[in-house]
Amino acid sequence: MKLSMFFGALIGMTLSATSLAGDALTGEQIKELFSNKTADIEKIDASSEKKKNLSAYTAEDGSRVLYIPWKDKTSKRKWWVEDNKYCGSHPKKGDYCREIKDAGNGEYHAFNDGEHVRTFKNFRDGNQL
Repeated sequence: MKLSMFFGALIGMTLSATSLAGDALTGEQIKELFSNKTADIEKIDASSEKKKNLSAYTAEDGSRVLYIPWKDKTSKRKWWVEDNKYCGSHPKKGDYCREIKDAGNGEYHAFNDGEHVRTFKNFRDGNQL
């Protein structure tokens, strides 16, 4: 009985210390996931139901380079973490902050006011643009 209680407590502590699918990431987890990484991004436009695919490199110093394939160009931007949210700059739309949730299988979903607006996946070290 005591042994099963010990293992139950150990499993509970392990699960609470890690991000499970569907859990929102903390600021530290966001920094660890994005810093000095390139990721593929699926941009979801709910108004038109169109999806656009991009790639971005997010440096540890807060700079971000976004590759926009349909324009065959890159755009320099900024990123940061604020109140456990991933924040970024957009040249025309201004600044934004989004909650990031672990969707499992190496995918992470960004939410804006509860609406799924981005999927991040295929994270790789360094600038792979």
